Amino acid sequence: MKSLITMILFSAAVLLESQTPQRSGSQVQNQGTNLLQRLGLSTEEVDAIEEIVRMTNRKILPARTEVEVLQSDLTFLLSQREVDMREVERILRGSLEWELTIRMAQIEMQISVRNSIGVQKWTRLMQTVGTLRNSGNLEQLVDRASTDESTRRLLLILRNMLRF
Repeated sequence: MKSLITMILFSAAVLLESQTPQRSGSQVQNQGTNLLQRLGLSTEEVDAIEEIVRMTNRKILPARTEVEVLQSDLTFLLSQREVDMREVERILRGSLEWELTIRMAQIEMQISVRNSIGVQKWTRLMQTVGTLRNSGNLEQLVDRASTDESTRRLLLILRNMLRF
């Protein structure tokens, strides 16, 4: 219960900080460093997460490309005077299969990360990813964290997780 309250307070603090118009580089860098400390991840755990995200990326990028191609095909097909509904259905089914591949890869990534770092750290990590997604603050953190390589690495990994 105490850790749940801590995570909620942390998420609220990050969200409130993200609403501040402009912060100096040192403030942003401190937020990144504090993030690393709050997550409590070791170098080995960050390495493991990075590898899991890299492997997931290898599965998702080709699938996303296929979805985009199919969407383009569908757009072209729908622009025709005569629309073959069987072809529309074929394209939609193909797109759904690739979307399933993407979603399964995302779920596998989350399970692998959770198994690698433990449920509590995984929960904090997922809450942080959600908070950063909602705040739109991650790019600024990545840009300003260059002096602390381990923090920068973690932020880059989180950015890659958000792209999924």
